[in-house]
Amino acid sequence: MSGVDVPLLTITEDVNNEEENSKKRVLIATGRIHPGESNGSWVTQGFLEWICGMSEEAVFLRRHVVIKVIPMLNPDGVIAGNFRTGLAGNDLNRKFAEPNEKLHPTVFAMKKMVEELRAKKIKVWAYLDFHGHSTKKNVFIYAPEFPVHSPYYYKNKILPKLISLRTDMFRFHSCIFRVAKGKLTTARAVFSMDYGVQNCFTVEASFSSYVNSAKETKPFVSELFVEMGSHIAFGVFEYLKLLEEEEALREKRRLERLKKKKLRQKKKLWDPLTRAEPKPEDLATASPLKNQGGREILDSRSSTSFGQAVQAEVKMKGQYAQLENADYKLNKFPFDNSTPVGGEKETFGATVTKKLSKSKNPSGYLEPYNKKSKSGAATKKKKMTSKKSFDLDDAELGINRLRDVKRKIVMIIFDAFYVGNKSRFEQKERVRRPRRTRGRRIR
Repeated sequence: MSGVDVPLLTITEDVNNEEENSKKRVLIATGRIHPGESNGSWVTQGFLEWICGMSEEAVFLRRHVVIKVIPMLNPDGVIAGNFRTGLAGNDLNRKFAEPNEKLHPTVFAMKKMVEELRAKKIKVWAYLDFHGHSTKKNVFIYAPEFPVHSPYYYKNKILPKLISLRTDMFRFHSCIFRVAKGKLTTARAVFSMDYGVQNCFTVEASFSSYVNSAKETKPFVSELFVEMGSHIAFGVFEYLKLLEEEEALREKRRLERLKKKKLRQKKKLWDPLTRAEPKPEDLATASPLKNQGGREILDSRSSTSFGQAVQAEVKMKGQYAQLENADYKLNKFPFDNSTPVGGEKETFGATVTKKLSKSKNPSGYLEPYNKKSKSGAATKKKKMTSKKSFDLDDAELGINRLRDVKRKIVMIIFDAFYVGNKSRFEQKERVRRPRRTRGRRIR
């Protein structure tokens, strides 16, 4: 607003290679939006020193991430000596929802930069905002709020947990993972809700002190703030490594699913799990299905007609070839309730009985299960005769008898339950007692 330049640092492995950098994640870090929080500037310095170092972790981070740092987002307020506001007298961290280009130029320019990155389809992976806290101890984080069913409900807790495992200065249980009503217009809330940046963190460093593992209160000095910044940068590196491993595992599972899908497509045509229609030329050469007893099973996908299938079965087994009825046709199975040669329409059971009685081998149609004794010798097959034929009238009679038995059983159970719990069904008569009165009763 006053015309002071605001520096923007872009840190990556090869800054001039725009094509390669467009494929990388983008991390944005800002500091000193509140002029009085100078400890946030010390933490930002430690963050920058570690990122620009030559360690293997820092090199890995620069190769995979483009880091954009704005060390001082409110230089006008710092020059004027304000504690929280800029030259316009507004708290800039409450103007991210609708910033004014003239009154809040740094906030407006920052939102414009994020929109340009999104227009180029460059992913803004994370946002870090370094602050200072005047009442609480230790260093902690304010994170965005996600519903329980969202994967980011747990993911946005990973970075604070990783930092807390490295140093006692950071306290995980002081972190807050929700957005209050009065902070809906902050950078953390706007970038996460409006721009889809899930990893939005406000890093708060205490003005006074921290509590170590021995529960001793230690004062903060500038060297500790710088060290804290390096711990935060290393935590970002560890978080990125975890995400890389997760993506590699997801890609591996995707390839495994694709491989299984191809194997399913290469299975035999007669596999019941295969839904693809077989080709006509494959049907001629494919081997038929067989049941557990080794008997062939008809398949609805085959072009073989029903009559041809029955005829083939007769030739193969040789059990029905002795039928004496010359007018019997193989393409009419005896279970179809058809009219026999005599002209009278018979029932299902009668038709089966007649067909079987005319055959020299009546047990050929319905062979009973051939049980074996303990000694291993097979028992003799019981021949089906007309006396033991299946009739629908007998079946209906059996069903009616079964229903009567069920009804009687239910009534017996109900009577036993009613007698045992008679007090629950019949209301007892209440005996009215005389009203109690104090003193002697007047006659």
